[in-house]
Amino acid sequence: MAEYAAFNQALNGKVGPDRMWTYKHTKTIDTVLMKTGGVKMRVTQTEDKGEILEVMAKKRIADFAIYMPAHPVDVRISVNVEDPMQLEAPQQAQLAQGQFDSERFKDRRSYIETASAIEFDLTAVQQKSLGQAVETKYEMEIESLEPARLLADPTQFIAQIRAFACILRH
Repeated sequence: MAEYAAFNQALNGKVGPDRMWTYKHTKTIDTVLMKTGGVKMRVTQTEDKGEILEVMAKKRIADFAIYMPAHPVDVRISVNVEDPMQLEAPQQAQLAQGQFDSERFKDRRSYIETASAIEFDLTAVQQKSLGQAVETKYEMEIESLEPARLLADPTQFIAQIRAFACILRH
């Protein structure tokens, strides 16, 4: 929690009218449903009105875990593919009847550094899964807003990592 608060404070200091940073605060609910064929479908809704913002099939390609025993946090680098989907009648019924695999309540603060096209998300997540107690986690995600550029020229990935490191140092 202390690390989350420290990152939030540092990133808040970068936002302002004369800076190249933007800020957005959202509260959403992600519900995970299983579709025929074992595909996991994520439905994201606004917390206050239940308005559906997006429906995605998310496929994890690979994870790279970095364990840092001398530090209070570890790092995971994940590569995922997210494909937009339509919410079909069977999944609408599942959602309406509360039949889902898991539900995540997300309180997210997003910071975008426009020059490097990097988004930093700090998210407090309360997760409810079938048969498990509610658990609160604090997550920090860093996402490239221009993945096509990274795929076209892999050296751009190194440039973005350097930009990220530079941003954290200042």
